[in-house]
Amino acid sequence: MAKKKKQPTKYSINLWLMVRDVLMEAMSRGQLLLAGFILVLIIIVARMPSQDVSQLIFQLIDIMVALPLLGYALAGVFLCGWAIHIRKQGQMYEREISRITGMRDEAQRKLIGPDKIKSSED
Repeated sequence: MAKKKKQPTKYSINLWLMVRDVLMEAMSRGQLLLAGFILVLIIIVARMPSQDVSQLIFQLIDIMVALPLLGYALAGVFLCGWAIHIRKQGQMYEREISRITGMRDEAQRKLIGPDKIKSSED
């Protein structure tokens, strides 16, 4: 007797599924607070009168034009922070590899015996 084939599940993608997926992903990555803050800002701007929104945008552009060095300074700070983070991650990675290698070698010595394993360093 032939086996019945399973029918593929049909998913309908809509706005609420997209919102659910975005919120679940934000929660799993610890970014829910940031997503909530951005949502509140969007709601505040959406409720403002259109003339106030245009004034707000022009003020933000004026601030960016008046303080171009602030952007460069922030970029430099972020670059230095990134470089420090990468260096620390590399050091942590090297320590972990050394620890795992030592554990592996110790387990091999216990299992096989210390006199049966020849070192490649000899």
